[in-house]
Amino acid sequence: MILLIWEEVPDNKKAFIIPTNSDFAKLVVLCAGKYINGDDLADDDPIWQLNEAVQTMTPLEDGDLFLGSFESVVFCGMLL
Repeated sequence: MILLIWEEVPDNKKAFIIPTNSDFAKLVVLCAGKYINGDDLADDDPIWQLNEAVQTMTPLEDGDLFLGSFESVVFCGMLL
């Protein structure tokens, strides 16, 4: 499993659990460490696709419990 931390700096953080062997996990890994900040990224950068996807996903809620381990933790998002 991959723990995706999507940051909307400075206001918000959302966490998502992503299955490791999925096509979506590959997209998440490609976006590791990237932050949308105006027009600094190419139009075809995968972070834009990830941005659209996380807007439709349900994040973990405070208090949600996950028993297991993560293969990786990925931070990315946007600077508001």
